[in-house]
Amino acid sequence: MRDDTIDARLRDEIISKLVEKLRDHYIFPDGALEMAQMVQRRQEANEYAHLTSGTEFCLLLTTQLQEIRAPGPTGKDVGSRPISRYRMSRPSV
Repeated sequence: MRDDTIDARLRDEIISKLVEKLRDHYIFPDGALEMAQMVQRRQEANEYAHLTSGTEFCLLLTTQLQEIRAPGPTGKDVGSRPISRYRMSRPSV
């Protein structure tokens, strides 16, 4: 796996695109806003300034975004149920 080196300009560009995509495409607008604001606050606090590994930066952003959950249609946390509950069982013959 290739790990590209990133600088401040590229980190800023990635965050800008991430915020744009969240606001334009995320299904839960309130969740998108919360995630975008969290990333921007951390960026302004220079929490990402030490990262030069593209892989580490993406993994950190992914983890941080996954910590914020938008409620599903039932009002429950979409990420709180195991995936296995959604898998269909094999039909019996």
